[in-house]
Amino acid sequence: MTWDCQISVDRQTGYLDIIESVNNDRQCVLPAIKEYVECYNTLYEKPSLMGSGTFQFYLVIHRCSDLYYDKYTEENDRERYVFKQKELVFDREKLPIIHLSIFDLFNTNCRLRYKRFIDSSIWNYYVPIEVGSEGYNFQRFKHAIKEISENALNKLYDFPISKEFVDLNARLLQISYIKNFDDKSHKGHANFISPFLFHSEWEMRDRIKKDKPQNESNVFHKYLTHHKWRILLVDDYANTSLMKDESSNSEGLDPHGKLKIIINDINKIGAYNIAWCSPSPNDFSIIRQNTSHLEDIHLQWKYENTDNNSETNIYIVYVQTKEEAWIITKYFKFDFILLDYLLGESGDVNQREYTYELLDKIREEYDNVQKDNKLSIPEKRIALSWIAPLNKLYFMYISAFVPAISERLQEQGLIRDTPYWHIARGACPTNTPYLFLYYLYRLMEKRYNEMSLGKESGMSGHTLVDFLNNIFDDDFKKVKYRASKYFNTLLNLRNKYDIMKHDVYDEDFDLDWLHKRGSLLVYSLFPDIKCYSNAFWEHMQQLIYLVAFGTVRQWPEMWEEYVFVRDRLKEAEQKVQSVNNCPFRKVRLLSDKIEDYIILLRNR
Repeated sequence: MTWDCQISVDRQTGYLDIIESVNNDRQCVLPAIKEYVECYNTLYEKPSLMGSGTFQFYLVIHRCSDLYYDKYTEENDRERYVFKQKELVFDREKLPIIHLSIFDLFNTNCRLRYKRFIDSSIWNYYVPIEVGSEGYNFQRFKHAIKEISENALNKLYDFPISKEFVDLNARLLQISYIKNFDDKSHKGHANFISPFLFHSEWEMRDRIKKDKPQNESNVFHKYLTHHKWRILLVDDYANTSLMKDESSNSEGLDPHGKLKIIINDINKIGAYNIAWCSPSPNDFSIIRQNTSHLEDIHLQWKYENTDNNSETNIYIVYVQTKEEAWIITKYFKFDFILLDYLLGESGDVNQREYTYELLDKIREEYDNVQKDNKLSIPEKRIALSWIAPLNKLYFMYISAFVPAISERLQEQGLIRDTPYWHIARGACPTNTPYLFLYYLYRLMEKRYNEMSLGKESGMSGHTLVDFLNNIFDDDFKKVKYRASKYFNTLLNLRNKYDIMKHDVYDEDFDLDWLHKRGSLLVYSLFPDIKCYSNAFWEHMQQLIYLVAFGTVRQWPEMWEEYVFVRDRLKEAEQKVQSVNNCPFRKVRLLSDKIEDYIILLRNR
């Protein structure tokens, strides 16, 4: 059953009023819907974003049988029945839909594996009415209406890309079955495989909440608090309106551009200050023609501040063409890159640019350097130092057409994981905001963990100071055991520092965060990155080797190695503690603990 519902905002109170709602005598479930609405109008706080007047949506009531079929049902009946919803997309005005059912259909043994379509985007929100003994699911219903109202306010339902998305997914839903050619033996795949599956936005939102570390406000808090990220956004509509025939605001942030949509999505899970900019044509000219005068570039950063009292954690640079993206990666080190699939017009008549062409260019450049026998290994490393940080670029697609991207990458032979890049699957920030946030969180987690001491070592932290605090704990009885167990971790850490030295620039250490060109994540995770020379590492490596595999009588050698590294180690510890990203903020200094341990060996 389907009804059109219309909601408007009371200008004086800010509360929502139902203008036209469902009839409450049609089915036993309708009184519950009435209570939903009454509870929502009573408890809903005054909306801060409401100012657009009226918005509309469909309200669909599902029986338990709507999304269930028995595997022995005749195929022709199933094909007629399964896709009842298509009329909502094809035969009516495109409006968002709230789907209601008495029980949670997602928790039932449902044969239709594409059932999450009813909660898969800004066009479809699913609300199970009853939740055990808790009664009616008011909160989720309020969430659905609040999301639709904010989407309508931001005109998301008016974007051509949004209408293309809902149309495509409706057609995918319509053919999400395999024809059964083996009815008698049931050995075919028709009863067990759906070729097109859909996620649930609510479940993605729930996963983000469930993955939240203890004592953290949200799952992103771990990666954004005290840490900085520079992101490259490659999208011809980054700061251009997605609305058809709407002029853009050239001075500030376009409210209907992709960058603003991404910022709004991030604000769904927490308030973070975000700085953004776009290099001017003159900036690109300087980078392209004369890289020795890069200090002449003065980017005009702007802020999207949600809290003026907190630091800026995210710095977004946006470009509109693949050529601009290629040039800017030679100037900045980006912690990851967001790619739209289709860009603007290319030089050819009636042709468009695609970002896979940028990937193809990166692959070609990498292969050419690796095959150049005239270059030594250090020279090759310098030639490819723009592939960073840690010699690897991280990409995530933000297109509405993820299946097309996967097929295109396959067609072009572009593998998602190589020695020089990782390409995440990604999602559309416009149509699937919570799936986008989930993939964004996973991408940040992967990049963050790549720079950590490693789950395999069982150690927390990132820096050499963190490593040594793990070794020289207050329990001196286990120091030797830990040093021997984690000695290879030290070797890997040294190699990581050697690589990351190319991810930062000497001149950056006297600049603020806006004007650094190196990886902001490396700077914020490794404030000690410039403290250690090769000689330091040799002596530190020898010190830990003696602690791990030496004898008590070798304490003089340990002391000699320690004296050589002591001053630099104290400097590094001070830098690490100053940025408050070390999980081992203890009263005793690391240098004191190492000294006490060696003195303990001497006194035995």
